Amino acid sequence: MKTQRLRVVGTVMWFVAAWSGAGFFAGIAGLPSALALVAALLVAMIVWFDPTGRIWGQPRPTRRVRPIEDVAAELDQRAGRGAAEPVEQPTP
Repeated sequence: MKTQRLRVVGTVMWFVAAWSGAGFFAGIAGLPSALALVAALLVAMIVWFDPTGRIWGQPRPTRRVRPIEDVAAELDQRAGRGAAEPVEQPTP
């Protein structure tokens, strides 16, 4: 969730900065101001989607889920008894 917020705020900031910079350049060069908006949208899309993964990094691998039988067998081996040995139940 935190990464998503950072991505939204970062994209908005890049959009505003690109719109301002492109508007300044368009004003000096005598170009239509609509080009500044197009350039800002292009920059914002590049920042949002981050095709190279350099800005937002790669997603972390998800947690691996193992079947409970595998976990129980591993715990039995660590405890020193084989999986074939029955577990003694305490009598009440």
